[in-house]
Amino acid sequence: LPGNSPYHMAFPGTISLKAETIQAVYFEAAQSLIHHGFRRFIFLNAHGGNAATTRFIVDRINQETPAIAVEMTEAAAPYMRRQPTPGLPPGQFDRHAGFGETSSSL
Repeated sequence: LPGNSPYHMAFPGTISLKAETIQAVYFEAAQSLIHHGFRRFIFLNAHGGNAATTRFIVDRINQETPAIAVEMTEAAAPYMRRQPTPGLPPGQFDRHAGFGETSSSL
């Protein structure tokens, strides 16, 4: 699905939506599902640049509807052990297209 990534617009084929558009679409989709009886939602954000947007959607669902929403990474964080990325010195941040992301893709 498209996200908010205006910094990638130099790459042909990139689709970037305003954060307000993404919030409206996801919130209205949740409202439709709530109408049909759904009450629990898990959001998985796979792009760090959209974390605030995802958090806003989750908060809005929790505050404005009878449903419960969580962001999966935040919900699972207390149960995850942080392990260093293989091949990197401890404490070094692994960025896009780094060891971790490349390994996962392969």
